[in-house]
Amino acid sequence: GNHEWTHSLTGLQYLGTTPTPTPTATSIATATPTATPSLARERVYLPLLCKAHVPDGTVSPTPPVTPTATPTDTETATATPTEPPVGPLEVPVSTDSADQLHPAAAYSAQHGEYLVVWQDDGSTDLHGQRVSVAGRLHGAWIGVSTAPLLQQRPAAAYNSQQDEYLIIWQDGTGEASTSGHNYIHGQRLSWDGHRVGGLIQICEATEWQVEPDLAYNAINNEYLVVWRDGVVDVHGQRLSASGDLLGAKFTICSASRQQNYPAVTHNPDANEYLVVWDDHRPNMNYDIYGARITADGVVAAEIALCTSQGDQRRPKVAFSGSANGYLVAWPDYRNNPSRPDFCGQLVSAQGQLMGGLITLSTAGSALVSGATALGAVGVQSSAGSLATIIHENTAIAFDPVALQYVVVWPDRGAGDIRAGYLQPGGGTLHGKFTVCPAPGEQREPAIAVNGANGGFLIAWQDQRSGRDFDIYAYVQP
Repeated sequence: GNHEWTHSLTGLQYLGTTPTPTPTATSIATATPTATPSLARERVYLPLLCKAHVPDGTVSPTPPVTPTATPTDTETATATPTEPPVGPLEVPVSTDSADQLHPAAAYSAQHGEYLVVWQDDGSTDLHGQRVSVAGRLHGAWIGVSTAPLLQQRPAAAYNSQQDEYLIIWQDGTGEASTSGHNYIHGQRLSWDGHRVGGLIQICEATEWQVEPDLAYNAINNEYLVVWRDGVVDVHGQRLSASGDLLGAKFTICSASRQQNYPAVTHNPDANEYLVVWDDHRPNMNYDIYGARITADGVVAAEIALCTSQGDQRRPKVAFSGSANGYLVAWPDYRNNPSRPDFCGQLVSAQGQLMGGLITLSTAGSALVSGATALGAVGVQSSAGSLATIIHENTAIAFDPVALQYVVVWPDRGAGDIRAGYLQPGGGTLHGKFTVCPAPGEQREPAIAVNGANGGFLIAWQDQRSGRDFDIYAYVQP
């Protein structure tokens, strides 16, 4: 963002690979460890990058926070669900070379920690990192998938009955190639980041299988995976907790033209799903549609969620309970084709629209330096600066402790990540704040909520270094 800000770092830096390294205090903090740690691998561990969130219009860093415990750095670090939160924290999750892109996140209530996964463009693999509710990195980074070709656009869900995660992604030659392919694959991970079983081949049909999302059904202990199939349709596949396919894949929408970016959430009260997507069927503009899906994969009637002028793209959906149903949110280009507003619509548990359009934010896109335009068959042009239309990504989740939605979006005018809160019955977005006012560009936010004790983690890709994108996270206790 276009703000000045300062970091407050507190921690120890450990270097070397000997069994008992001598801790070296960094120049930004001094501390005495209570025990000499044992390192499984060489790593620089700076556990806390601290600042409070910034209400809109102000920049106010938080004083340094002293860690309450000495972190460990092993592949099998023990979770600490009783670790006390110390206030909002910003955490550098991955600052490796090359771009780190498209983060996704999930929360483990049993262990009091989050899992962040992302796409590493340097290795073309998927990586992950455990993050505590106190903002500490638990263990080393995780190799979720190191297969050949490209692993892209991960999505994550936590299985409370199996105490594990399921990560899915598109896997293949890349989505910009008409002669290549992309499959939908998955991998189970134990709560502490070890692979469980082998690769799950969810869909390996010809052409493109891209833009996957998933939801966990705790009633049936299974998952629903959705994605864009072929070039135009939205498909789904049920998976058992062990990763077995339950029945055949099924079509959720096969209307004319394109349907893109499906998103899904589970309604445990009715034991059914709501799937939403952007839809090109009526004319040259994109609208937002959805459909309820029964637990056994039967598609109910479609719902036209927003058919206003201009483009509405990349919707997200969250469920708050039977009384108030769902919130669907998306970037909305009706007022400006290159600077989207961010809008929402409440939907009842029965699939009826509740109230009118909710304008969540009027932040949008701007001139992007050094941008590259992508066409149907790959790179078409690049320039020193290019007025691009980047279809932005919102992130929403319902906090069952605070009883409100958390809504996150990128402000492309300032290059920052912003957030606010919405009551389940609608109204006006309140408590807006700047999640990250760092220099450079921040975008592609993802969110996971601590459903047991309240609070959340927001992750995003971050270009504050001035070079490659890194992955950062904001932890709100």
